[in-house]
Amino acid sequence: MGEVSMKEQEKCLGSIGGDYAHRTFDKYAGMDVLIEEPGRLCVLSGNEACARGAIEAGVSVATSYPGSPTTYILDSLSYAAKKWGFHAEWSVNEKVGFEVALGAAQVGRRAMHITKNVGMSWLMDPLICQRGFIFPGALVIVIGDDPEANTTSVEMDCRWLAVSAEVPILVPSTMQEVKDYTIEAFRISEALGSVVMLEMTRVLSYGRGKVALGPIDHAKRTQPYGYDFSPLHWSCNVDPEFLGENLAYNRHFRFHEPGGVWDHARKFSEDFVGNVVTMNGTKYGVIGAGTPYLSGRYAAKQLKLQDEISWFKLGSLNPFPEVKLRNFLASVQNVLILEEIEPMIETFIRDMVADMDTHAKIFGKKTGHIKICGSVDSEEATKGLVKMMDIKDYLPHYTPERRREFDSLIKEEIVHRPQGYFCPGCPEMMGIYEANRVARRLYGDDNFICHGDIGCFEHGHSAPWRFEQSVMCMGAGPSLGGGNYHSGIGVKVISCLGDSTFFHAGMPALANSVYNKCDITYLIYDNRCTASTGHQPHPGAFAVTAMDEPTELIAIEDVCAALGVKFIKITDPYNVEESQKICEEAYKFPGVSVVIFRRTCAVLRERQLGGKAKAQYKLYAIDPKKCSFTTGAAYECLTCVKWMGCPSIMRDGQNLYIEPDLCIGCGTCAQVCTSGAIHEVERGVK
Repeated sequence: MGEVSMKEQEKCLGSIGGDYAHRTFDKYAGMDVLIEEPGRLCVLSGNEACARGAIEAGVSVATSYPGSPTTYILDSLSYAAKKWGFHAEWSVNEKVGFEVALGAAQVGRRAMHITKNVGMSWLMDPLICQRGFIFPGALVIVIGDDPEANTTSVEMDCRWLAVSAEVPILVPSTMQEVKDYTIEAFRISEALGSVVMLEMTRVLSYGRGKVALGPIDHAKRTQPYGYDFSPLHWSCNVDPEFLGENLAYNRHFRFHEPGGVWDHARKFSEDFVGNVVTMNGTKYGVIGAGTPYLSGRYAAKQLKLQDEISWFKLGSLNPFPEVKLRNFLASVQNVLILEEIEPMIETFIRDMVADMDTHAKIFGKKTGHIKICGSVDSEEATKGLVKMMDIKDYLPHYTPERRREFDSLIKEEIVHRPQGYFCPGCPEMMGIYEANRVARRLYGDDNFICHGDIGCFEHGHSAPWRFEQSVMCMGAGPSLGGGNYHSGIGVKVISCLGDSTFFHAGMPALANSVYNKCDITYLIYDNRCTASTGHQPHPGAFAVTAMDEPTELIAIEDVCAALGVKFIKITDPYNVEESQKICEEAYKFPGVSVVIFRRTCAVLRERQLGGKAKAQYKLYAIDPKKCSFTTGAAYECLTCVKWMGCPSIMRDGQNLYIEPDLCIGCGTCAQVCTSGAIHEVERGVK
């Protein structure tokens, strides 16, 4: 392992006194959730409304792993946790977070686990295994689905996963409902002794609306503990005292037997206040849930057809309010199903009407009336209504001609930077540059495989770097790399991980690489926070918890050493020469090697210093007389643009310049400039 002194490590951090400024988006996590004035109206985001609902319900333990669009629910709850003395944590991953929350429910507390869509995949193992435990407390899981995958890596529908785990689902449509349904979810979960899911979407999470605050149940938070110490209650395996007694089977059987959990869940669904029927006629009806329902109401209003359509607003799914739905489906001739991503509601309704003699004709995703993926906005709902109702004279707002005009304006008017999406001075960007340059010098363009991961550094797969060839899911890169290596392909294998990702999913992969003798280089970009989701802390970041309490700092290099890695070196990505030298050593090392690029996120660093004005950053400029691109020299390097990709460097015709408002004075551009054209200047000089 490369020896790095504490002084050198602190230099790499770029921090000041350990001050941790992790509140990045207070517009999504505010102090209104703490107000104790029942009846007061506040304008809250969906994330804040959900947090407020949990607070009013008396939540005792809240866990999460950062991930858009639901990150700021726990950020809001962390304020309340500090004020009223309950527990809120950033867990190392979603599986662990869910299990922590389940442990609280086991002993009679109200607990919540919050995750984005892809996090649901991580917690499916314990979610299914715990089915039928019947705990004395409550456990609500809040899922942030993301139609169109604008803030995540894949468009997936967590409702189907909840169906697989036999978990009831509540689906709010407004910010007020987000708060109210959260409280209902806790009530139902505690009554059933089973998990209940609240489904959010990106629009709900980040949208804002009026919310009437209710009273906070402080007594519920401190209610007496309850716990069944019998292993028969909490075990899934065969009972060794009774040969052939399968606890998991018996528990599942009791879950579904008459009078069991699922029977009670059906009653809660039928009685749920969020299932609202509005009858306006018998020819046309709409069934919708969440924001697609609101899109349908708005579309009908724009078409001036709101009084001709009957409505069923679904607030609870799995189990469905079957009696109410059957009555509705028998009362209208045609029904349009409005939902996002997969045709989950439509599938269940088609199954439901299979044994009905008379029922509405069903329209939705399966008939092409609603698109199969993406968001269902008012335009999409309008198309579905127009098609179902066979309206001939409808003129869409966006005609094909207007759409072509709009697309043309985008191409002509919007400037697309070739430098990608990193922030100015991003240490991960520099780590990508350094590792990429060395890899191409040693192996050429097509003789190495590099896997990316989820985080800011994933932009390394785009122009101008083109370093990573894959970005799949948390921690997948090293495992994919292991398969590449053991397949005998014979090229260098590299895997990129973030510091938060390392603790989330990288440690098992690293152990696997060492144990199975893989020749692979891990590039770990340690910017001391979960940067891409808003600078939340993790076990290796500044030794603070979600509640800003001091804790142990777990050093990534110590974990790597404990897992048997022989080559571990730490470098400051702002030191280009040193970083490239270490990358070359790591690539050539036989076996598992680890390079840790350590420097605090540039955005977080700026906040620590009180903003750019107080930071007194250095400023760099390009001398046009020396720049080979400007002078038209035979060797027009463009290293600062084509290879490093700093977004502070702009091109104006045949001139390059550094935008002063963007430059944070990291000085890396001066280090890579082959012409010596970049130099430090005084602020105010362009």
